[in-house]
Amino acid sequence: MSDASLDMNQPNWLRGIKRGDPAQARTVMQVVYQRLLHEILTLELKPGEVLSENMLAERLGVSRTPVREALVLLATKQLVDIYPQRKTIVAPIRISNLKKSQFIRESLEINLIKKALESEHHLALYEELSKQIALQETCIKTGNTDAFYASDEEFHRCIVYYADLPELWADIADAKLHMDRARQFTLKHIDSMAEIIEQHRAIALAIKSGKSETAEIAVKEHLRKIFQHLSLTAKQFPEFFELDS
Repeated sequence: MSDASLDMNQPNWLRGIKRGDPAQARTVMQVVYQRLLHEILTLELKPGEVLSENMLAERLGVSRTPVREALVLLATKQLVDIYPQRKTIVAPIRISNLKKSQFIRESLEINLIKKALESEHHLALYEELSKQIALQETCIKTGNTDAFYASDEEFHRCIVYYADLPELWADIADAKLHMDRARQFTLKHIDSMAEIIEQHRAIALAIKSGKSETAEIAVKEHLRKIFQHLSLTAKQFPEFFELDS
């Protein structure tokens, strides 16, 4: 059978990866990992949901090996809980993980903004952030939550880029995984999105002014807002959360 035939028999999201090629085995695992990660972060796979290697392998059109390896990697991120010989479940949203996630992200972004303000391009950064804010306002009007989320990501990625440390975006993305999952409970509300836009505008204006202290305050207010919603959200969805002991 030709490589082309093998490719056509695969699900669309795995096209281009040759089955049976040892050099591509890790790539398959990474694709499976990214797929499961997306489903966990968007709550398509809900906290507490049991994950069967066989069922996931069948659904995704792969063997059990990349599924098993992807689940182990997700476990290192504390997004799934593996109980050997028993079961694997999507981990609850743990408040302790959220606190750590928020602390790391805040520390990184505050220092990145300071570095961006040290350059001569902070006004260009302000213009880029303003474009994202305008796009986010359009997303509210059209009810496009997915595009709003993408623009929110781009807003923060712009800061990393203008700090001339683009490689740090991967660290921020990794640090904020638990925050991303928790905010799914509030992101779909118009009031919440409008609040995010106002916080983004405060950050952008602080960057325009060139005042790092003002920018730091705006970033802290933005990234700590999640804790104001946690108490109510955890009471509404107690089955999804694990509070501090």
